[in-house]
Amino acid sequence: MIFFNTIFVLTFINFLFFSFGFVLLNILKNEKQKIISIFYGISIISIITNIFYFILNFNISKILIFLIVVLLIISIINFKDKSFFSYFFSQLKYFLPMFIVGSFLALIYNEQFFIFRGNHYDSSNYTSMS
Repeated sequence: MIFFNTIFVLTFINFLFFSFGFVLLNILKNEKQKIISIFYGISIISIITNIFYFILNFNISKILIFLIVVLLIISIINFKDKSFFSYFFSQLKYFLPMFIVGSFLALIYNEQFFIFRGNHYDSSNYTSMS
């Protein structure tokens, strides 16, 4: 079950980033770089989150609600464009193998794989500090 949940969440995050970047590139009328819209989307969401959290003092839950509402609006705009899904699926074929490998590792190692546990020098550092 964790395998499919991880793939679903990663694909949704990919869709989120790609949607934001696709709208930006449509506004800029840049047809050549639509395949890498995900990187523009990551930049936009990082900037929005940074501004809302540090300058406007919003908490994370309000920022998340804002991003989901904006994503719904952007999705309606993107669904009108016929080329959106062709670009999305063409870039997804590069990310999907990474999602599958990461999900497969999560299936094998459970949560212990994702937790950063440090190296062997950290244990002596932690015990000397206590």
